[in-house]
Amino acid sequence: MATTQEKGNPAVEMDQDVATAPQMSVPDGGLVAWTTIAGAWLILFATSGYMFSFGVYEDFYVLEYLSNHSPSSIAWIGSFQLMSPFLLGIFSGKLFDDGHFHALQICGGTVFTLSLFMLSLAKPQQYYQIFLSQGVGMGFGLGCTYLPSASIVSHHFAKRRGLASGIALSGGAVGSAVFPIMLNHLLPRIGFGQAVRATAYVVLGCVVAGNVMMKTRFRAHYKRADAGGSRMWGFLTDAPYMLTVLGLSLANVGNFFPLTYIQLYAEQHSVSSSASFYSITSINAAGVLGANCGKLLRRRLRIR
Repeated sequence: MATTQEKGNPAVEMDQDVATAPQMSVPDGGLVAWTTIAGAWLILFATSGYMFSFGVYEDFYVLEYLSNHSPSSIAWIGSFQLMSPFLLGIFSGKLFDDGHFHALQICGGTVFTLSLFMLSLAKPQQYYQIFLSQGVGMGFGLGCTYLPSASIVSHHFAKRRGLASGIALSGGAVGSAVFPIMLNHLLPRIGFGQAVRATAYVVLGCVVAGNVMMKTRFRAHYKRADAGGSRMWGFLTDAPYMLTVLGLSLANVGNFFPLTYIQLYAEQHSVSSSASFYSITSINAAGVLGANCGKLLRRRLRIR
């Protein structure tokens, strides 16, 4: 039985919780594991990859579709969408830990795909229609799918988790290279509505296939021994963790800013059409290499 001092010590409480948690065997491979990684790759390709193609929309909206609005006000659409998976990840992460992976994927994938089809129906100069569908709707879908898709790796891999995570996350990098090319080709040829619907059908196929392929192995990763369950907001008192979050947030400001404006900037400064056309794709394609650095990082930090 724990003493009064032990009950007031967070470190001791954590050790006791881990000791009471069920032992989870991780196969570190196998058909089901790699099929799940392939499914996560498809989900991230279709959702996260599409999110990072917003720079094409920024260029198109400023020059044609929302020409009566400023570039900064249009950028709020992409900013809200980009914020959603990280902000909502607090809640989707908790739901994932509690065993609601498939509910999150189905809900998020459905909302994301429907919002994309609704975006194709948005009329020129109708800012609120585009903001609601692309910013709010697609952002909510991303918030439900992004973190669970990246975290499902932990159900199937331990020693090779870095490699598996890198492969799964590379789906987003590949998607963020493919969708800008697709949109840049289709928008001037078949118009906004048909171009968006064409990409929406690709997203729909990937989301359906990804959901079918992914499997979970545990209902819940971790539960505290007390009846209150895990303390959802406990991380706010962890100073080193919060400093890390702050550092990552500042780094991402420099990372995401050019993704929004680089194509528009290139167009407005008379950069060659081919260079501006592939500017977003070139940046995003480099993410394939970055996504697969996880294994090396885990070795350097001696993470098991």
